[in-house]
Amino acid sequence: MATLEKIRSKSVLLVSVIGFALVLFIITLVDNPWAMFQDNTSVARVGGHKISVEEFGRRVEQQSHALQQQGRSDIDNAMLQQQVLQGMVEEALLADELDALGITVTDGELTEAMVGDTPHPYITQWANSLGAPSARELHDMAFNPAQYGIDLEQSTQLQQEWINMEHNMEQLLARQKYYNLFAGAITANKLDTRALFDEGADTYTIAYVRKDLSAVPDSAVSVASDDIRALYDSQKPMYAIDEETRVVNYINIPVAPSAQDRMDAQQRVEKAIVNLRTQPAMEGVSVDPAFIVDRNQSVASKINPANLRSFVTDSATNAVRLISSTGNVYTIAKNLGRSQMVDSIKVTVAQIAFEGTPDSVLTALASAEDPASVAGVMGVNPDQWVSLVDSNDPEDLKAKLRTEPIGQFFVLQQVDGQALIAKVSERKAPVTVYEYATATYNVEPSQNTYNALQAQLKEFLDTVTTAEAFTMENALRHGLSANNAFVTPSTPSIAGLSDSRDIVRWVMEGKKGAVSPIFSDDRNSRLTAVAIVDVYKDYVPATNPDVNRDLQARALADKKAGKLIADYAGKANDIAGYAAAMGATADTTTVNFGQQFIPGLGMGQAALTASVAAGNKGDLVGPIHSGNSVVVYYVTEIDKTATPFNEEQYRMTFDNYRGAQALGSRMGRLLQGREKVDNRILKFYAR
Repeated sequence: MATLEKIRSKSVLLVSVIGFALVLFIITLVDNPWAMFQDNTSVARVGGHKISVEEFGRRVEQQSHALQQQGRSDIDNAMLQQQVLQGMVEEALLADELDALGITVTDGELTEAMVGDTPHPYITQWANSLGAPSARELHDMAFNPAQYGIDLEQSTQLQQEWINMEHNMEQLLARQKYYNLFAGAITANKLDTRALFDEGADTYTIAYVRKDLSAVPDSAVSVASDDIRALYDSQKPMYAIDEETRVVNYINIPVAPSAQDRMDAQQRVEKAIVNLRTQPAMEGVSVDPAFIVDRNQSVASKINPANLRSFVTDSATNAVRLISSTGNVYTIAKNLGRSQMVDSIKVTVAQIAFEGTPDSVLTALASAEDPASVAGVMGVNPDQWVSLVDSNDPEDLKAKLRTEPIGQFFVLQQVDGQALIAKVSERKAPVTVYEYATATYNVEPSQNTYNALQAQLKEFLDTVTTAEAFTMENALRHGLSANNAFVTPSTPSIAGLSDSRDIVRWVMEGKKGAVSPIFSDDRNSRLTAVAIVDVYKDYVPATNPDVNRDLQARALADKKAGKLIADYAGKANDIAGYAAAMGATADTTTVNFGQQFIPGLGMGQAALTASVAAGNKGDLVGPIHSGNSVVVYYVTEIDKTATPFNEEQYRMTFDNYRGAQALGSRMGRLLQGREKVDNRILKFYAR
């Protein structure tokens, strides 16, 4: 009752709060009336599947981490995201196929692949890459971490990786089952293999005469718009597109150092050389963060490149020299001196665990024949020759390795009941070690340079209000160059420009004819502007310049061929007569159904090849249009191959070029079929 009374006493406040919330809700709907119906959780949709943006983000992060673990530092996030999304789309489509076919992966099959007597090679490789001798032991490390001294954070991460790998392996096994079924369905039978053999078994010798299409001037024939439309309609499926595609013209200006920037840099480098000669060590460039200093100790044979080595070994201490000036990078070297020190040692290194102090373990090791058998020893790397000069270990550790008594274990490092210990069994004689430093200066474009380039592009954009005016001709008037590109929701970047998906998003959200503002990247390394020239929905239209150019050329060739065929048809009854009529020389060549190039006639002779294979020896055929000419020919000889038919060999050939092997590489495209992918990645990721 008391609670109800409190609610009643606050009723005015509650009504006010609810009313305010409703007002905000209504304002939101007025601003965006479809907001309440919009999908804000799916990064893509295909068929009946929605791909969760949360799961997508997790997969991208996993893949990025895996690439970083491989040493990759040049990861293009937009490209990576698109690759991950394509994989998830294929995964969703495959799930539909597997469900329709009743294909499943049982728990037993998954267990066998993960931790069975013969686990999948991929799992074994993965376990070994994480330092585990087997997948079973890796599983034990993940789910029984206490036995291995693994802390909670590490074990949690390892468990998650194991679960992810189980998911990946389940997908792999399911895909393999599907592929086996797919491959079995399109295996070549005896008729297929025999037909493939027969295609290349016969080689035809033909006598022919040809008339090049160029003999007909362009002015002698005309191509009407109806011709273009008819040709386009006859082959329209060739121009189908999977996603809405936008044609853009764009200008991109790389922001590079100007001549003045290079001159300023040269003066800066010359000043640095003077300072390095007059000040100790590398203090001459210490106040200039633009110089990257790298100090080194090395024996002569390890100093590279050769001109740096000769400078360091031949010059006096504190000598300074400009070693290289390649492109926009200057490298200065300074000789810091030389000394004699031990470089090579043979050493045994072990990791131990102890309570209190490591003394008891060290004492036991002193009399042990096999260090690995001593209690507390967690791992041993015995008798390895190492270079101390090349090592990146701390100087205090290297000092111990140079000075501790030979043949005795000593502590290199210790922390929290564990220690790294070593025993030096041999040291080579001291060698000459050179100490030197390099100071590298990379010439960067100045703010003045950036501003000037930006002003140049802005001046052009001030004269352009629509995409119609955003042309190469107008760009050239401003000392710029315009190019064109296709853009879709799946395009990770504009023409391969780094960090340019914000431009892709602008293009996909803009209207036809719009001209963009100036875009740059996070490093101010470029300046870019685009204009939306056209928008294609389901097909690239015949009006597209590239398509139209191709259609014009093909229609013109058809017209010229038609004229030549009409001019010469029936003008003779043998090759010699046609040669005289055409003003050409008769010749002979060989034709095989499997060849790409016909000697004397060149590429693109599919019509002639088909005609020859389907004809009869001695029949005069033509004139026919083939490639860039019209041809009259007859078959003089048919040579049968002497190679016997090998069914198994041609079964493999069929599989590689027409069967499962050829089609399997396009599995994702086959699964997609006519399904449209609603790629919404730009809604969530602008860069």
